[in-house]
Amino acid sequence: MMSDLVQRIAPLLPRRVYAHMHPTHVDAIADHFSVMPRGLFYRMGLLNTSRIWDMDTSRVEGLSESDIPALEALYRVSYPDNSFRPQFVKTGWYYGIRHGSTIISVAGVHVCAPAYKVAALGNVTTHPRLRGRGLSRAACARLCQSLMHHGVEHIGLMSNMGHICWSGSGNHHLPALHRRWSGATATVDVHGVLRVGNTRVTLDTVLAAFADGATAEEIVRQYPSLHLTNVYSVIGYYLRHTTEVDVYIQQRHRQRETVGRLG
Repeated sequence: MMSDLVQRIAPLLPRRVYAHMHPTHVDAIADHFSVMPRGLFYRMGLLNTSRIWDMDTSRVEGLSESDIPALEALYRVSYPDNSFRPQFVKTGWYYGIRHGSTIISVAGVHVCAPAYKVAALGNVTTHPRLRGRGLSRAACARLCQSLMHHGVEHIGLMSNMGHICWSGSGNHHLPALHRRWSGATATVDVHGVLRVGNTRVTLDTVLAAFADGATAEEIVRQYPSLHLTNVYSVIGYYLRHTTEVDVYIQQRHRQRETVGRLG
């Protein structure tokens, strides 16, 4: 059904479109567009609305067009690969937290249609130095409160794997894994891929070499940009949390297969 719908509206769309689509639906637009994959995303929906009203949103305020320069400054630092456009603020659905005159956290929407009772959150970010303090959570809560006050009943969020730092339902192993490893041992790129230390070498590359029988020292000789201590940390964590890491590696395999099909 969804493929039929996508195929019918494809001729009506602009020449360039950014869309979140299930891989099985991409073929429906293949005759009209060339597809450029942007990685895999989590598709989430707000189910327990009661928790939204329990959160402290006292620091959150609505943003206006006069805040656009400050927002653009925040996105340059914290979320350079964003889809923010200044005209989005004019919708009135952007909320943020300030530190002095600086906006340090923001939550907005990609789509809001109260007439259809639906909205999709978007461009949510917090300054890198202030993450882990619940600022984005508060901004999202205040935004959701406002949306529900205006009759919106269905609120969704699509997020790249690399942008999630909390553990929820579904593929909960992956965000938790990112959170534990993000830092000195590994970093998470914009596509949600774990890379060892500050190198371009992926976690699954190191573990594949280890599975083939290579020692930590041999892996470092094979990939000179790696630090031996980081390789030992990766191997040690894998041996202690094999099931959890295997879930991530399986997800990476599916991601590469999907990108290969779409490319």
